[in-house]
Formats: sequence, structure tokens, C-alpha cells
Amino acid sequence: MKSIVQWFLVLLLIMMLYGCGNGETKTSIREDSFENTYSDCEMNSTIQFLPPQQDEFRLGSLISLSITNTSKDAVIFPIDFNVKILYFDSRGQQWLEIKDILQHIPYTDPFRILKPAGSGLESYSVVTIKSGLLNAVITEARVVITGNFFIDNEKMNECVGAFVDIKISP
Repeated sequence: MKSIVQWFLVLLLIMMLYGCGNGETKTSIREDSFENTYSDCEMNSTIQFLPPQQDEFRLGSLISLSITNTSKDAVIFPIDFNVKILYFDSRGQQWLEIKDILQHIPYTDPFRILKPAGSGLESYSVVTIKSGLLNAVITEARVVITGNFFIDNEKMNECVGAFVDIKISP
């Protein structure tokens, strides 16, 4: 009887170790894939999303997200902030884009400039997603924006961006 209990405990320990390691692998594959996709863009350091107003959003609700600049330099964006709404396809082990069907309000300028930290307007609302557009199977999406430094009225080549994960519930 004692050997059966020991055998059971060893089996349980192996299952627990395998289960813990498997989750870390999925997370690292997901994050490695994202880093490879945006390898030329510095993420979540110069610009950052402000924390969403809620931890979880319901299908059909509006999701407004805002960004702020934490650097001493301005950042320039195209009118749509290069917004991408992504989800991770675990079968293909890659990030896939959810088509953005929102109409972006045209401005007189073909770009937007996010001022440096501490100089007036400190944040922009950059995306409002009607989460009903997302597939009911998708429970988490990653919203990504990208732009460039804007120094001495000139767009630099260095890409900066930000991302935030949002949870979607039915």
C-alpha cells in the first residue's frame, strides 16, 4: 500500500511540473511572436496606454483607450495612430489582426502629435472598439499603436509604440 501511495505522489508531482512548465512555454511563445512582429519598435517605454477604465469588457460595449507620452520628445502618428487590434492564434502560434472597421474622424492635418511629458495635453484617446466586432471565441485582444519621434519639426525613423491587453467577456 505504501508503494502505491508513493507511486501516486510521484505521478502527481510529474503532472504538476509538466502543467506549470507548459503554461510558461505558451506565454513565452506568445510574447516572442509579438516581439518578432514589432522588433523594430520600442514598446511601452516612451508612450504608454493609460490603464483601461475596466478590467474586463462585455461584447457589444464601447472600449475607449488613451495614451500618454513619458518622454522629453514629441511623438508623431498618422491620423489613425497605426492602431492594430490583434489576437493570438495558439494553433498557428502567431498574432493575427482583427480588421479595424471603425471610421476615423478626418482632421485638417494628416497626422497627430503627442506632446512631450509635462507640456500641456498629456493624453489622447486613440481607439474606441465596439467589442461586438470581435469574435465571441476571442476572450483577449491586444491593442497596438505605433508612431515616431518628432524632433525639431521633423519625423525621426525611430519607431515607438505601446500595447495593452484587454479581456472580452460574452
